Amino acid sequence: MPFSKAVGITVETTQDLIIYGYNLDSIPGKKIHEYSITNFPGPRNRYVLYRDRVPSGSKLNVVAVRRCSDCFLDSSPRVKIEIQSSYFGEVYQVPIYVDEKFLVKSWSSESKPVEINSEYFSRVD
Repeated sequence: MPFSKAVGITVETTQDLIIYGYNLDSIPGKKIHEYSITNFPGPRNRYVLYRDRVPSGSKLNVVAVRRCSDCFLDSSPRVKIEIQSSYFGEVYQVPIYVDEKFLVKSWSSESKPVEINSEYFSRVD
């Protein structure tokens, strides 16, 4: 799949979403390792250390597509999309991700662009 074709895309949220910060240690600590954006209600477990609302109309820029290269027992690629946004400013000092299946409806081919999940996002560029 041409994951790199998503880099540089700007989307706008079409409804309120949630950003949460979580700790990736096997015994959760107080340090947030990364943030993720999803729809409500979002996860609630011992690893989630932070939650906030992302208002409708927030612009998100795709800056990288990360593919897990050693995912245990995964037959299909696990992909998460790193984003940046002027809405977040300097508040978040670690990466912010959007799950691939949440943002992307279908990946591009040579003749078609990446199709964005229009239930939550609209393409700006």
